[in-house]
Amino acid sequence: MATYIEFILIDDGSTDNTEKVVKGYETKLKDKNITLKYIKQKNQGQATVANNGLKQVEGEFLIWADADDYFEKDAIQNMVSFFHEHKEYDVVRAKVAFRKDTPEKEIIEIRESKNPENTDLFLNYIKEDTYCFCGVIMIRTERFFERNKGKDIYINRAGQNWQNILPAVYKAKSGYIDKIVYNVTIREGSHSRKKEIFKNYKR
Repeated sequence: MATYIEFILIDDGSTDNTEKVVKGYETKLKDKNITLKYIKQKNQGQATVANNGLKQVEGEFLIWADADDYFEKDAIQNMVSFFHEHKEYDVVRAKVAFRKDTPEKEIIEIRESKNPENTDLFLNYIKEDTYCFCGVIMIRTERFFERNKGKDIYINRAGQNWQNILPAVYKAKSGYIDKIVYNVTIREGSHSRKKEIFKNYKR
């Protein structure tokens, strides 16, 4: 079964040669049935990146990744196949590996659901099963935009994963794949590794 991928990349004010590098892959991506949408904006933070990306989505399924992390080679195929085989599910999730920022990319930790049989994730996430990473969850686009008709989230410097995922899993049937599909790079000084304090979020 062929999988056609639409790759939406939002350049949040890069000051290096990101655009040149990305566009250098355009032909290679096209040869693999991957359409590239490259959008450059001034630096505005993760929530604005998410909002601008959501307005570009046209595909049947939706998944997103952070800039310094990556998918397993068969991740998208495995998750799309799950949806084709289980029409009653609106969401599917899987495992995530935390890896060192080294050439060998050694695994530090693997996180997985505490309750993989649970198909109702909304209360589960709020109460206890708080492992939530963008690249481990794929959602039917139709379901996602039923919950987010404006195709946007609250503008903040962090928290965009929960803002996207919680509405999507509300009253939605969720499945589970017992495989690693996504890899989080542990890099000191990155946005997700910083310690935050309340005063930083005062408006």
